[in-house]
Amino acid sequence: MRLTLDGSLQQAQLALMQGRAKAYQQALDNARTTLAQWFREDEPRAAQMRKALKELGGSSVAQALPEIGAGLAAIEELKRKEGGA
Repeated sequence: MRLTLDGSLQQAQLALMQGRAKAYQQALDNARTTLAQWFREDEPRAAQMRKALKELGGSSVAQALPEIGAGLAAIEELKRKEGGA
């Protein structure tokens, strides 16, 4: 049971680092299912874990890409100047 939970959380972490939202949510769902199968609702540590999984599930997985437009324009301008010099 612990290995199953650990595996689900590791899958969630990997999916998060790769920006794969669907895989991230599925891994968290797997962890929730394992908790539901093996722990009573009133067990304090399990309740704390459920709360943490709920908070993690509300997190955005999408990665914001940096804006490179100005930097790209500066590089192109520099190339034009070097080519004309």
